[in-house]
Amino acid sequence: QESIVQDPMVQLMQQIIAYIDCHFTDPMLSQSFVADHFRISTYSLSRLFKSKAGINFTEYVTGKRMQLAQKLLQQEDNAIASIAAQVGISSVNYFYKVFKTFTGTSPAKYMKSHAKEE
Repeated sequence: QESIVQDPMVQLMQQIIAYIDCHFTDPMLSQSFVADHFRISTYSLSRLFKSKAGINFTEYVTGKRMQLAQKLLQQEDNAIASIAAQVGISSVNYFYKVFKTFTGTSPAKYMKSHAKEE
């Protein structure tokens, strides 16, 4: 019986994705932080990410953060500044900008349009 040997780059990418999925709410998470954690260069991480995920590192992390932000905005009584901090973005202005780019609407409008009907 022949054992299937998995591409070590695919394995590394799975570990990186798992790591990011656990830590994406940490405002200190960055490409260089992740590269250091896995003992590879930021250049290697960037190339690996683009080739295996089809998007770049920042797009992936931002996507994770914005999906969580959308969930949190749908819950009642969440302050937008608090949500920004919960998803790992320390600047509320930056959060507004990224959220609007990602969803096409502002966090406040998104929150209003997804508010539970009384």
